[in-house]
Amino acid sequence: MMAIRRFSAILVLLMGLAAVLCAADPAQAVSSLTLDDLEGRKVKMDFSAARVTLVNFWATWCMPCREEIPEIARLVSEYGGKGLQVFGVAMESGEPVEVKDFLERNKAFGVNYPMLVGTDTVADAFGGVMAVPTTYLLDARGKVLKTFVGSTRDFHAKMSAEIGSTLKAPATQTRPSP
Repeated sequence: MMAIRRFSAILVLLMGLAAVLCAADPAQAVSSLTLDDLEGRKVKMDFSAARVTLVNFWATWCMPCREEIPEIARLVSEYGGKGLQVFGVAMESGEPVEVKDFLERNKAFGVNYPMLVGTDTVADAFGGVMAVPTTYLLDARGKVLKTFVGSTRDFHAKMSAEIGSTLKAPATQTRPSP
């Protein structure tokens, strides 16, 4: 069991390194996307709807992801009314009903943000998600401000600092340029 955990940790680190080396140009903007939620409804990921958007790519089998989900819910509670929107994107986690069942069994996570079904197309729109968890912070134009790949030490504190400083900065253009 210990060997499996050690192997998993090494694998996550290697995947994170690969993701950092292969990451898209952070100055490039991500276009609005439409994904299915866990009920099969279409949800538009519209970055212009908020000053800051947090997009978290995660998987049900990923232990660091499970640790981040309650922290993300806490960020929504703290900053949701101040200009933050959040989307969770479940990758490689089976059918939507399986993800929904997982979240039902883990109500203690306190999920208070949309959980969407990820695809390779969505991952590619972000420059290729090579590891989970991967969290992006984007501005209202869809420009990637920060990317966090793999398990992030002091996740809540780092996200809170980034979100807080972005929300305190003077508002720039809130709609994408034509």
